[in-house]
Amino acid sequence: MPKTTLPYGLWNSGIRPEMMAERPRLDDALFDTLTETLVWKETRAGQSLLFARQGEDSPFVISSSLKVGAGVGYGGGDFTAGAGMVIFVSGGRLYRVNLPDGQPRPITPAFGAAASPALSPDGSLVLFVHSYEGQDCLALVDTQGSAWPQKLISGADFYMQPAWHPSGEQIAWVEWNHPHMPWVSSRIQTADFRQGQASTPRPVCGDESTPTFQPCYSPDGSFLAFLAGDGEWDSLRLLHLPTGEERSLVQNVSLLDPAWVQGMRLLAWQGSELYFLSQERGIRSLWRQNPQTGQPPQPVETSPFTWLSQISISPAGKISLLASSPQHPEQLICQSAQGWQTLARTERSPLNPEEISTPQDFTFLTAGGASAQA
Repeated sequence: MPKTTLPYGLWNSGIRPEMMAERPRLDDALFDTLTETLVWKETRAGQSLLFARQGEDSPFVISSSLKVGAGVGYGGGDFTAGAGMVIFVSGGRLYRVNLPDGQPRPITPAFGAAASPALSPDGSLVLFVHSYEGQDCLALVDTQGSAWPQKLISGADFYMQPAWHPSGEQIAWVEWNHPHMPWVSSRIQTADFRQGQASTPRPVCGDESTPTFQPCYSPDGSFLAFLAGDGEWDSLRLLHLPTGEERSLVQNVSLLDPAWVQGMRLLAWQGSELYFLSQERGIRSLWRQNPQTGQPPQPVETSPFTWLSQISISPAGKISLLASSPQHPEQLICQSAQGWQTLARTERSPLNPEEISTPQDFTFLTAGGASAQA
């Protein structure tokens, strides 16, 4: 049919509001460190549930009828997986469910709000962000729920992204204070952990003009990787824990996301290799690097997807990502011998390609001979 130009608002699009309202939403996905089970959060018709899939089996719900969702700040950091169990937040409480077919049971009381649970390497403790009456802290509880949660780290206004050293004898986290936002000014701290107590925090990175993001220990415990703002650009940094030496692995690139919510992940270790997400000209790609070889980062093929988030890597080396492109609505993908396999989708039926606008990037000159992108 011949094309017709219509006034704005009168074009009869095949993409209807009902389609957008009915589509599921994918929020996060993580591998269990023991069973290789992939766990993800999916929201359908206002109900947020956790699904799990082991190998080629069909996915199944593990959160029962509980609505999964953390309540610190703007949300996020809803669950974690490891040691054959999943810890998730519902109604401000932490719940534990054993994989593959356990029933959820609460391990914390209904007291304040919780987010970003992190399991200790032996699976006995949960470190998490807790908020009550405007006061945030890092709290600790055992995974059996046999004792009242205790306040472990406090003093800053906000906390996010707690992480355990593989030995279980050190923790790391991001914190920041009013009036800053975490993408403007935040700092990474570490502390020793012995017999249920934390030492005085030690600063690693961050100041009044430097944002930091996602401390991530290497599996052998030698390194702490993290992201930091570096002027107009970002850098991927590595702290060698035995010597305290810090260096930049990657710099002068765009790596950071503004930390709107808890639980965001842009880094993951797989053995001695570090995987990270980098963005350029509106495309986010996956890269890997071995920090000990001195070789430059290498791209990992993820076509046809052009935007990636929430990376997770299993002990066996499988990678999962939330992925999308202008032609592919967001979906949960997992690496397999045949390439990238889709495990969950946000679109029930494919859209007509003619209904989708394909963006084009371009560069133009601005004042003083500088260039800008659009």
